[in-house]
Amino acid sequence: MSVVQRHGVRRPAAGLGRLTGLFGQLVRETDAAVGMLYALPPGEGVLEIVALSGMSRRIAAPWARMGVDDATPVADAVRQRRLVWVGGPDEMARRYPRIGLMAPFETVLAAAPMAGEARVWGAVCLVWPLWHPPEPNRREREAIGSFCRRAGSLLEQAAAHGRPLLPGSEPVVLAPNRTRTPGRGEAMGAYDFAERLPVGCELH
Repeated sequence: MSVVQRHGVRRPAAGLGRLTGLFGQLVRETDAAVGMLYALPPGEGVLEIVALSGMSRRIAAPWARMGVDDATPVADAVRQRRLVWVGGPDEMARRYPRIGLMAPFETVLAAAPMAGEARVWGAVCLVWPLWHPPEPNRREREAIGSFCRRAGSLLEQAAAHGRPLLPGSEPVVLAPNRTRTPGRGEAMGAYDFAERLPVGCELH
């Protein structure tokens, strides 16, 4: 659980349950295969994962921490305060070659900042398999925008009450929520994904 250190006492961060609830709703609305939620604590320049969906902590470890000045979609979204969309492996290799080399499979990716009036409080990253179209649709854009506004307001209010969201020792891992049966193309994509992983894929 993410916590706040205050006068030597570790206290739960305000609104963490609501934030992870909003995050889970976003993953379902956009039908993302993987979701990563990052916090940017006040006065720090490092983003850290506080919640995950569709991926285990172990597999997410290479992306658990990143500087806001790093050349990554999440860091760019925070610095530029806008949605960053990467429409496939060729674009990933061109714009973010290090991420392209590290990624275990080919994806479409979105990253967006959770911003309030004064500052950015974190970011969300969503990942889809390569069969997703190279551009976001209107429903996805609206869902991401709505989440970021609501999450930014929630985190700003928590910080104003002296309880900003800080990363804990382990991120919250949301249980997969399957609302439909995948088609043949998606099932084969999942099979190909598993075949590419040298150590398999954990869900928990």
